[in-house]
Amino acid sequence: RLMGRGHKHESDQAAVDARKVIDLDGNYAWGHNTLGSVYLQTQRNTEALAEFQGRTPGQAALSTLNPQLSPQR
Repeated sequence: RLMGRGHKHESDQAAVDARKVIDLDGNYAWGHNTLGSVYLQTQRNTEALAEFQGRTPGQAALSTLNPQLSPQR
């Protein structure tokens, strides 16, 4: 659904589905990867980065400003 033909409705539905998955299991990578991909398609780059890295958008923005704030992996 996500990579279909770029229709806004499909991206919106993919985001809704991904958020449901994340709500059920916040550690499930598919949900974060899908939501990050939707954010990239809609130019929400900070939010996309946060999803791909498993952080909140605020944490991602802070770590961009100060790499010492990035979580240790």
